Amino acid sequence: AWFADYRTNQNQHGSPLYVDGVLYVSTARNVVHAYDARDGKELWTYHPNMIPNPNLGLVNRGLAAWNGKIYMGQLDAKLVAIDAKTGKAAWTVDTVPEDLGLPEAMRKQYSITMAPRVAKGKVFVGGSGGEFGARGWIAAYDAETGKEVWRFWTVPGDPANGPPEGPHLEA
Repeated sequence: AWFADYRTNQNQHGSPLYVDGVLYVSTARNVVHAYDARDGKELWTYHPNMIPNPNLGLVNRGLAAWNGKIYMGQLDAKLVAIDAKTGKAAWTVDTVPEDLGLPEAMRKQYSITMAPRVAKGKVFVGGSGGEFGARGWIAAYDAETGKEVWRFWTVPGDPANGPPEGPHLEA
């Protein structure tokens, strides 16, 4: 019935997301397109303002939707909520802020390539970069504000730096 070009020939790993008559597609370098599902008319395009880590690739694996927002993990390790009607960022949060206490060299190795998941008003996402020495984690963020609700470290920190970040990491 219709088709759309993404204006890139780079790899695409995400699947389209259909919500209320609109198809949302995340493409290489975290560009998001919204199309009217009936006729293919492009409604808006979101271009992130970021500098991705070139070691971690240029693709993401999809989007999530909840309560009028489209959520995407970005290649610069930020999580963004995009207004589904306008294509403008409602909020953006750095998922590896300085106050985590990670060394600067490790913080620069993170990316988010997974598709976020949303349930009960929380956005769930995990960081990529373990192949470069980054510690694994999964975190939940408030879907309305982007405020971190909790973080689960899947890889323990250096025991010389103090106790683990939760009972799940204790020996």
